[in-house]
Amino acid sequence: MKASDLIRGQRLQSVSPEETLSLAAQQMAWGGFRHLPVELDGRLVGILSERDVLARRAGLSTKVAMAMTSHPKVASPEDDVTEIESRLLSSKIDCLPVVDRGKLLGIVTTSDLLSAHVRRAEGETNGQQLARDFMTPEPAHVHEGAWLLEAVGQMVDRGIRHLPVVDKELRVIGMLSDQDVRALVGNPLAIVNDDRVKQQILDLQVVDAMNRSPATVPQDAPVGQVIDLFLRERMGAVAVVGAGDRLVGVISYLDVLRELRRRLS
Repeated sequence: MKASDLIRGQRLQSVSPEETLSLAAQQMAWGGFRHLPVELDGRLVGILSERDVLARRAGLSTKVAMAMTSHPKVASPEDDVTEIESRLLSSKIDCLPVVDRGKLLGIVTTSDLLSAHVRRAEGETNGQQLARDFMTPEPAHVHEGAWLLEAVGQMVDRGIRHLPVVDKELRVIGMLSDQDVRALVGNPLAIVNDDRVKQQILDLQVVDAMNRSPATVPQDAPVGQVIDLFLRERMGAVAVVGAGDRLVGVISYLDVLRELRRRLS
């Protein structure tokens, strides 16, 4: 399978670098997109993500050019899906614009790759792949009363984007993501590395930023159910629970993509 197969019939939208982040955010919300290619005079010049917009949430009148990633990594329509997966996983990015001679043809996301994989994976394993086979066991977690600064430091130190929030019995009551942090106070890296930014959140707790209605899946759930959840809810990770609804693991979409690729190679 090639990149051209994944983008066939795709509803493509882009934005100009001279437009405002407010307009770009509206396009994302209305179209259900997490990324927008940025085009100038018919040529790709950047990529704008939800995280880029959230990082500038106080300045939505800012031009797209100030927030986008310039000169993004791209794929060609003839690139094999396996190669695209490798590049996404190694670079820890969520999408690759597909370009031919400078012209934008579409965009391949991790969600597209998961969609392409799920039927093949379930068909070849008779549906026996379970959430527990893909999860990170005994994951880092945090309590709702913990200081937000400490939780952010834990995410940055471990290189993770999601922290389950648990009660005293290890039952999942929330999920804290880097996106939640950005929406409330800005770039997590800046919070950890900039003393002036740290001061702004010293009195904030995890409960002030977390998602209070987190999705969870049982450890014996078919992995197809997990993938459907990622695609339907546009989430990046889900908590896995065992007996008594206690936290036993976390699965991210990258975990699923990495393991499916390994099993199907």
